[in-house]
Amino acid sequence: MITIESRYDFKADGRYGRYGRGGSVGAVNSGASTGVGTAIGRRRAPAGGQYRLDRHTLTLTGADGRSRRLFFAYSSQKEPPEVDRDMIFVGGSVFSSDD
Repeated sequence: MITIESRYDFKADGRYGRYGRGGSVGAVNSGASTGVGTAIGRRRAPAGGQYRLDRHTLTLTGADGRSRRLFFAYSSQKEPPEVDRDMIFVGGSVFSSDD
């Protein structure tokens, strides 16, 4: 089993940060076939920078000046569709509100 967790905080002033457990990666092998179990983990240092949202493109610019452009969309619910701001799609990932 492999798990990855990212936690982002987007501020109204155009700054973003990756906080808390942001960037945690872990893997577990139960040892069912070999009799030897293993577990590994890694945690990235918190990161952040500036963000800009232009329609369906989210641009993240880190403190080092490098930029990443990612697909962005809000989820929808009901019929006819209404924007659901508690769930967003960024790149190939889905993020939901902690609330």
